Amino acid sequence: MRKQTKVVAVASAAALLAIGGAMTSFAAQGWVEEDGTWYYYDKDGNRVENEWKKSGDNWYWLNGDEGGAMGTDMLVEDDDDTYYVDANGVMVTNTWVKVVNEDQDDDDDPAEYRYYYMQNSGKAYKASDFHLGDSVKVLSMNLTGTVHSLPDTKGNLMVQMGILSSKVHISDLEIVDEKPAYLKKTAARTSKGKVKMGKSLSVSPEINLLGKTVDEAVSELDKYLDDALLSHLSTVRVVHGKGTGALRKGIHEFLRRQKHVKSYRLGEFGEGDAGVTIVELK
Repeated sequence: MRKQTKVVAVASAAALLAIGGAMTSFAAQGWVEEDGTWYYYDKDGNRVENEWKKSGDNWYWLNGDEGGAMGTDMLVEDDDDTYYVDANGVMVTNTWVKVVNEDQDDDDDPAEYRYYYMQNSGKAYKASDFHLGDSVKVLSMNLTGTVHSLPDTKGNLMVQMGILSSKVHISDLEIVDEKPAYLKKTAARTSKGKVKMGKSLSVSPEINLLGKTVDEAVSELDKYLDDALLSHLSTVRVVHGKGTGALRKGIHEFLRRQKHVKSYRLGEFGEGDAGVTIVELK
């Protein structure tokens, strides 16, 4: 599906005409300017529509809704991917784009604007880019957390930020490359005033074991539970994902044998569902 979405910015005629110097006009094939608008003609002399064409180092979208005119200031949905072209028609990359939310009258989607992060490829994040346990930053709240439910049909998912669980649209999220460590380092001063680093007794109430083998996960979880007990945590979250269920089964078998574990259960809605185990410590 390909469609145009209203964008906050508005293209100026001067900006549009400014790209002329970067393009070459051809008599029968290539870029042609007509009444201040750029089109691209194929070898048979037909206008190309709903395709990307390159000029110099930049890519441009030929908008089929406008008879093949080069698109400007618009979101482009092409083959299930979302792109954005700026006032000069150039595909933008590695930046955030702010657009008007056309569904803002919907009670389930009241936000006035949508934010899209265009990656190096020019593609915006989409629902399939998010997985259980992913580390993300919620832009509107300036908080980081982990994904605890997959996006629904409207692109909303649950993000756990410490004790706070919130429903967030994927356009309000940025995927964080670094996975947060459950242990942080704190600086402590010795009697001589020197600073030394030590293990903090403030341990995160969550451990992420996604992507690990059962043996790796059990070994890391064993150490984590020791630190959690030392930090007097009563409840912790173990993120293992759903997958085939093998990792979850191995973790549960380990937990069942631990004398310091009072109980454990799968997460409920808003907690990560079957992709998370909630552990209560003695």
